[in-house]
Amino acid sequence: MKTCLERLEKRFDLTREELRRVRSIRNCEFISISIASSGGFEAASGEFQLNDNPGNYRVKITFSKDDDSIQEFILLKGNT
Repeated sequence: MKTCLERLEKRFDLTREELRRVRSIRNCEFISISIASSGGFEAASGEFQLNDNPGNYRVKITFSKDDDSIQEFILLKGNT
């Protein structure tokens, strides 16, 4: 997954804050990395929306901090 994160960092022009968030979860267990070419992920819930709404995001990384923890997510590349 580390290689996948490195490719993600290179593919998208991530902000400094986005890079910091990606690097902060490098040692977590990754569940999925989802990329939307159209539409996006809603900020509060992480749910996919078909429309390109302002405030949605193109990239969603779902992870857990350890085997017993709940799933969390971070969102990258906001729609403007």
